[in-house]
Amino acid sequence: KLIENLEKLSNHFNKVEYIQLDINSENAMKTVHKYVQQKDILPSLILGIAGIIKDSLAINKKEDDFKHVIDTKVSTFKLGRFLYELNPSATLLYFTSVASKTGNIGQVDYAIANEFINYGCNMLHWIKNTNKCHAVNWGPWKDAGMATEKVLISFAERGVYPIPLKDGAEYVERIT
Repeated sequence: KLIENLEKLSNHFNKVEYIQLDINSENAMKTVHKYVQQKDILPSLILGIAGIIKDSLAINKKEDDFKHVIDTKVSTFKLGRFLYELNPSATLLYFTSVASKTGNIGQVDYAIANEFINYGCNMLHWIKNTNKCHAVNWGPWKDAGMATEKVLISFAERGVYPIPLKDGAEYVERIT
């Protein structure tokens, strides 16, 4: 699926680079920086899509799980911001979740992490005086994504239905 998605992106952009790494590792930023320098890459579109969920009620949350969920999104924000500094005319697009606004049972950490990205992106608008930074609060994806059946049912009860991949891709094209 990853290869298929990268091929689709390649149809729309001159060059697509994918770097697989643990976003939470101490060396993640250095690894990406080295890669970008070696390949002489000047990013024009930066997608911040990393995220994980560890569903459980707040009272039952393990501290390590809570931290891992938060750190993954915060690290994604930091990396996106770092890459944006390499080319301030680039578009920076973070995939956040509607859960940051509506909440989902068992996802207090995920809601906090996504709202951090939303506020961070908003701050970049003001600090950098740019309209090239976006945080899109996506709902669940149809046939993709992390939403469990339980979460999909919960969303449907609130009138939020899965987004077809084609519709999401068209929206991304419009804002980039």
